[in-house]
Amino acid sequence: MRVMVCGKGGSGKTVISILLARAFREKGYRPYIIDMDESNELLPVLAGAEKPRTLADYFGGRRGVMQALRDGEDRLVKAIGEISKRTFKVSEIERPYISYTDDGIGILVVGKIRELGEGCACPLNIFTRTLLKNLKLDDREVIIVDTDAGVEHVGRGVEEYADAIIAVADPTRESINIVKNLKKVADKLGKRFYIIVNKVPKEIENTVRELFQKEGLTPDIVIPYDEKIFQSCLLGSKLESSVAYENVKKLVDKMLSEVTSRCVS
Repeated sequence: MRVMVCGKGGSGKTVISILLARAFREKGYRPYIIDMDESNELLPVLAGAEKPRTLADYFGGRRGVMQALRDGEDRLVKAIGEISKRTFKVSEIERPYISYTDDGIGILVVGKIRELGEGCACPLNIFTRTLLKNLKLDDREVIIVDTDAGVEHVGRGVEEYADAIIAVADPTRESINIVKNLKKVADKLGKRFYIIVNKVPKEIENTVRELFQKEGLTPDIVIPYDEKIFQSCLLGSKLESSVAYENVKKLVDKMLSEVTSRCVS
């Protein structure tokens, strides 16, 4: 299963990606998180893993990826095969391009923009699309993609090779608008679509639900403010959670149930 985690900047995509991976792991799956956010550096730290080398480093950085794209998709595909022992199984990608948490969650990082004038993230988005298209998964493997903020990845067609799209929103009008756009994309592609509304103060939960409903959107879970997550993100330490994780586990149960029912039908 390939799952895209999308939404506006600051909505909590990275935190949700990690909690999803932990919930899938608890269910006996082997999850891998692909970090395609070109700016946020904290995913491996919050997950509790060493920082792997970026996949873009294989090409010498973002500019190398851009040159590979100019040479054609075949060169990217060949390189993905080289990184993963000339197969396209994510489980065979070797260190230093992958790291693992103590409980076996794999962490991959597409690339980061760190230098003045280095250019836009477009090549990294296209590289992620190629990666998702070509990586082969075993039955109990799950790829969770922590996307960059907003909807640029939509313009690059990354969602085309996902099985499900999760829109993470915070209680803002901007988030609602982005979720509406993501739902249109999911509907057009025929992808399963889920909505998480994150960091919602209890006193406005009903108002938030009503605003989403007015736009034809039904949140699958609404997550209240989680003090442990706030502290982890502030300190830059391994992610701890209480109420948020319990809510995310319910969503994973729903996702797996729908997968099972589709297979049976």
